[in-house]
Amino acid sequence: MVLTDIPTGIFADKFGRRLSLILSSLLLGVSTFIFLASRSLIGFIVYAVIAAVGWSLLSGSEEAYVYESSTIRKVKYRHAISDVNTVDEISTVFGLLFSAVLTKLFNINLTIFISASLLIISFIAAFFLLEDAPVAKNSSSTISYKGILSETRKLIKKNKKYVFLMIIFAIYYEGGRLLWQPQLTRHGLKVYDLGFIYAFFKIFSALGSMYVKKRPTNKQNLEVLICGLILSISFLIMGLGSLWLIIVGLCMYSFIENYTRVLQSDYINNLVQKNRATFLSLNNIIRNSYSAGVTPILGYLSLREISEGFTALAALQLLATGLFIVYALTSTKSYSN
Repeated sequence: MVLTDIPTGIFADKFGRRLSLILSSLLLGVSTFIFLASRSLIGFIVYAVIAAVGWSLLSGSEEAYVYESSTIRKVKYRHAISDVNTVDEISTVFGLLFSAVLTKLFNINLTIFISASLLIISFIAAFFLLEDAPVAKNSSSTISYKGILSETRKLIKKNKKYVFLMIIFAIYYEGGRLLWQPQLTRHGLKVYDLGFIYAFFKIFSALGSMYVKKRPTNKQNLEVLICGLILSISFLIMGLGSLWLIIVGLCMYSFIENYTRVLQSDYINNLVQKNRATFLSLNNIIRNSYSAGVTPILGYLSLREISEGFTALAALQLLATGLFIVYALTSTKSYSN
C-alpha cells in the first residue's frame, strides 16, 4: 500500500472519486476470492497485491468524496463524516456477529466466501447507485503521472508541517489495534469469541462517532489533546492484565478512537485546499509506515511482558500529544501542491 497509495490518489484526483470507489469494491471482492482459493505462497502474494491496490483506491477517495459532496450541498463535513463512520461501525457490529456465528457453526471458509460475495454486490451497487461527487473548483488535480516519485518529494518538501501533523495522527490512530487481541487471547478466548467481543466494542465506536457530531468545531486543538490523554489512560488500564480491566480499557479506547478518527478527518480536510485524494493518500502512507515500523518493536516488548507493550503505547500517545502542542503553536492555515 505504501507503493500504491500516491498513484491511486492521483488517479482519484484525475478521474474522479466515484470510479476509484467502484474499482476498489471490485478489486477487494476479487482479491478475497483469490485468498479463499489460494493454496500456496504465490496465491497469497497475488491476493495481497490486488487487495493493497483495492484499499489504496479507497483510502484517498472515500473522505474526498464525502468532503466535496458535503461542501457543495452545504452540510458540515464533521456531521457528514460522522454519519458515514456511524453507519460503518453499526454495519461492522452486525457483520462481526454474523461472521462469528457462521465461523462457530460452520467454518471460516464459508465466512470468507460470503464476505467476498458481499464485496462484489457492493461493487454492483456502487456502479449503478453511486453518484458522481460534485467537484469543488479547487479540487482538480494538476499532478502528472510522469515522475510520481518526484512529485511526491515535492509534495512532502512543500508541506513539511502537514507531514509532521500526519505523523502525530498516525501515532494516535494506529496504536491501539496492535495488542488488545493478544491480551484477550491470553484469557483463552477463541477466534469466534473475538468476533463477538469486537462487535461489542464497535458499539462504543459508533457512540464515539455520534457524539463527536454534537461537539462544537471551534476547539479542535483542545479536543485532540484530550483524546491523546484518554488514549494513554486506556492503554495503561488494558496493560494491567485483568479481563475486566481490559474490557473497561477497550470500551474507553473504542469510544475515543472513533471520536478521534472523525476529528482527525475533519481537521485534515479543512486544511487541504486541492488534490485532496493525493493528500489523503499521503496520510495513509505515513500511517501504514508508522504501523509497519512500530509493530515489531511492540511485539518484541510484549514477548517479554505484554504490559510493557501497553506502557510503550501509552508513552507514544503522550509523545504525540506533546508534538501536537508544538504543531498547534506553529501551524499554518492550509496545504496544497
